[in-house]
Amino acid sequence: MTRAARTSSALTKTESGNSMGTKAAEHIQLSRGRGLRARISNWGVYLTELWPDAERDVVLSHANDGGRRGDGLHLGCIIGRHANRIRDGSFELDGWQHQLPCNAGDNHLHGGHAGFHQQFWEVVSREPARAHLRLLSPNGQEGYPGSLEVDASVSLPTDLSLRLELAAVTDAPTPVNLTWHPYFNLAGHASGSAGDHRIQIDADAFLPMTSEFCPSGEIRKVDGTPFDLREPQIIAPLLGSRYPQMVVGEGFDHCFLIRGEGLRRAARLEAPDGRLAMEVWSTQVGLQFYTGNTLMLPRGAKGGARYRRLSGICLEPQGLPDAPNHPYFPSTILRPGERYHQIIEYRFEVG
Repeated sequence: MTRAARTSSALTKTESGNSMGTKAAEHIQLSRGRGLRARISNWGVYLTELWPDAERDVVLSHANDGGRRGDGLHLGCIIGRHANRIRDGSFELDGWQHQLPCNAGDNHLHGGHAGFHQQFWEVVSREPARAHLRLLSPNGQEGYPGSLEVDASVSLPTDLSLRLELAAVTDAPTPVNLTWHPYFNLAGHASGSAGDHRIQIDADAFLPMTSEFCPSGEIRKVDGTPFDLREPQIIAPLLGSRYPQMVVGEGFDHCFLIRGEGLRRAARLEAPDGRLAMEVWSTQVGLQFYTGNTLMLPRGAKGGARYRRLSGICLEPQGLPDAPNHPYFPSTILRPGERYHQIIEYRFEVG
């Protein structure tokens, strides 16, 4: 018999001590010589600017931190404690049933209403090409068991690469699945549709999903499907496919299982003009590919831009969605004495 959850109910943002309130977010500019420039906020570790060259800022963003408060688009932030969906907001762990808030229909999405994207992160240190931030998520926040201490290091290891290194420890068993959620348009954030970009994903299989965007439990080979992106493909023509999973998702909103282990390439995105490409490297087992199917921000974007469906592409390295409810998926449970450690890196090629 499943026992009742022993954690306290989810703390409010005020109780967590990290709510925005009237406090101003801190913005950190990172640069490396004449190479790539990036800008992040300590509110949610939002990536608000990314300039691979002098001509184009390639990440979509709100105009200010006010727009990021309650951000349902997750427009460039760190996601936690658990990326993607958890079916019914519920999971069993060591015989205890835990209930999380359901903020996406009947399911829990991206850590809930007061997930890591809605928290102030402490700026531990900063250098011209590196910033170290930390967050303490208390026991019971958004229903998750155990206190979790998270460290995020954002750096420019080379002139044309941006790295996010994530580490976490806990005092009780808890699900942990962190990712970064930028929307990319390599022609420039305000350039319109990214459908003419070429995408390549180094995966032989993907997770089909239900009508509620939760994994069905099947791991399906990409062979003979629009999900076979092992060779570069232009995105827009694929979206017209009547393949059932494309219809359910109204485009791509699926997790791919990346080949290999350790830090390796997961995907490559190429701008239509051929002058800029980006590779996503990661230590994670999965990569969520999302074509901005419900993206709509007609005002409130930086520079007066208007974002619509397909204005940006998300490539989110992560553990598998709803993993706590699928025992044969790689586990996303972190236990005391263990250290969560994952790397996400974006490597650019400028022509």
